Amino acid sequence: MRRVLSGFTNTAVVIFETDHGDVALISLPTEIQESAFQRHPVIPSSDPGKLKKFVQNAIAEEDTAALNAAAGIDCESTEGLVWIGFSGEFQNGTCDRVALLLKNDQEITFIRKFLENIWPVLREDCLAESRDMQMPFGDDALLWMISDKIDVAVLVLDARGRMLRVNMAAKEILDTGDIIHRGKGGVFARNEEESRKFRSAVASCALADDPGEGETILFLESGHQGIRVPVSLSRFYYQGKPSDLVVAMLPMPPDPARVEMMGRKMGLSSSEARVAALMQSGLTNREAASQAGLKEQTFNTYAKRVLSKLNVNGRTEMAQLLTWQAAGRRIA
Repeated sequence: MRRVLSGFTNTAVVIFETDHGDVALISLPTEIQESAFQRHPVIPSSDPGKLKKFVQNAIAEEDTAALNAAAGIDCESTEGLVWIGFSGEFQNGTCDRVALLLKNDQEITFIRKFLENIWPVLREDCLAESRDMQMPFGDDALLWMISDKIDVAVLVLDARGRMLRVNMAAKEILDTGDIIHRGKGGVFARNEEESRKFRSAVASCALADDPGEGETILFLESGHQGIRVPVSLSRFYYQGKPSDLVVAMLPMPPDPARVEMMGRKMGLSSSEARVAALMQSGLTNREAASQAGLKEQTFNTYAKRVLSKLNVNGRTEMAQLLTWQAAGRRIA
């Protein structure tokens, strides 16, 4: 776009409208203060259809002043020059706007006709380029979410089970050592047998000849009430080619304090929310009652109220409900 417009002028502003109500601004020179104009990230748009018309528009005095200010020029600097506006309207109502600072003797009709002929292609190329330029930021945002916010432990391992990258959830699990832990030579499970099974599965995924063998799920024992935790292993493919890296994912137990908070927000009293959190943790009623400092009969009464208020059929359904509700604890 800048290359095309530089054939006519040294100063220009282009605004592309999208069907999301967002606009992307391209300026010439790039030093134009883009903050003077509305600017939003480019979101993929639907096809605006054919270009219905591309016409010259008058530019109001206040708009001329804004353009001059954005370009860092004053009225004296524009002697012999004039801002000329154009607009291109598409079938779906999308309307792009262009402002060029032209010499008084330039052939405006030729410029308008030239832009009209190339505008649809030029527009698509510019929007595609803008989206591509934003991709690294999108990747960073996605990686930031996976690293710091999502409640799934993610580890990147090599074929020998050595840890290359982990997110915050994985760090917490590794630090507790309840399911997996760091050791000399990589990541290990709670005992020798579990570790052998885990590291063998990692190696098999990393070195598999068949793509279907690069995906597997195994269960590792947690020290908490003997719960079996699913671990998903996936071979990493870079640009369609297999690497010897494996991505391991396992669920992060929800924070009991957040489970209680979500229970209160869902209509439970403080005592009922505490009971719900203990029930969700997998303890038996007797164990949970002892931990809560309640008689087992009292705990059972609270448990019945919890199930009734949450409108669930049993402990399992209640645990699933509260676990799901509390899953985003790092976002809060």
